[in-house]
Amino acid sequence: MIILNSSLRRIFLLIKLIVIGLVALLLMGLISLNQPVFAEVTKFEQPGEIIYRSQHSLSDQSGHTWQVIMFKSVRPGAQDNIPLLYLRVIGLPGAAEVGHPMQLKITTNTGKIFTAADIFLEEAPAPTVGQYNLQDLDADMLRDEVLLSIPLPGSRYVNLEIPQSVVREWQEVVNQAVRS
Repeated sequence: MIILNSSLRRIFLLIKLIVIGLVALLLMGLISLNQPVFAEVTKFEQPGEIIYRSQHSLSDQSGHTWQVIMFKSVRPGAQDNIPLLYLRVIGLPGAAEVGHPMQLKITTNTGKIFTAADIFLEEAPAPTVGQYNLQDLDADMLRDEVLLSIPLPGSRYVNLEIPQSVVREWQEVVNQAVRS
C-alpha cells in the first residue's frame, strides 16, 4: 500500500507539472488556441510575371472560415509595367455565398471606408469566391487592423476582422512589388 501511494503521488506530480507547463506556454503566447496561423509573403516567378502573395485562414463573426489572399502581379520589362493588386476571398464549406457584382468594403479602426470593385462581374469560379481590385487602395489605410465586409446576396455583408499582423504582411506585398 505504501508503494502504491508513492507511485500515485509521482504520477499526480508529473501530471501537475505538465499542466503548469502548458498553462505557462499559453500565457507566454507560445501556444495559441484562437489565433490564425500566420504565414509569410510568398513569391512566385513565371515567365514574364512575378506574383507576391499573402494567404490566411480567418473566421467571420459566425465562425465560418474564409481564405483571404492578397496578391500582386508584376510584369518586369513590360511596357505597361503597372502592378495589379487583388484581394481574393474564398469561403470554406459552410460559409455564405458571395454576392456578385457587389463591392468589398474595407474599414479602418478610425472609421475610414475603402470600397473595392468585384472583378467577377459575370460569373465567379464558385459561389463562395470573390475577387476584388485593390489598385486604387490608399496604402495609408494599411496601418492597423481592418474590417473586411464581404458582400452577400441581398445587400448584406459578412465581416472578417483582419489582425494587424496580417495587415503588415499586406503592406509587405504592396512594398515588394514596388521594388521589383
